[in-house]
Amino acid sequence: ISYDLPSDALVNVVIYDALGQEIRYLVNEQHAAGRYSIQWDAKDQLGHSVGSGVYIAKIKAGASFSATQKMLLLK
Repeated sequence: ISYDLPSDALVNVVIYDALGQEIRYLVNEQHAAGRYSIQWDAKDQLGHSVGSGVYIAKIKAGASFSATQKMLLLK
């Protein structure tokens, strides 16, 4: 999951399943401007592996930017 920040911002990256249930918080911290990339290990918040299926990564940076990425996990 890659994202660019044009300026310093508080960044949140959260993984949701196809039903909209929160699976895992990947990032919840302040970042300086720049390019970032993070890899999800296909585990939930408790460390359990999740099943194959469609997942959504929601990226929020500051108050003005929000984006989603659809991901297909195959095992």
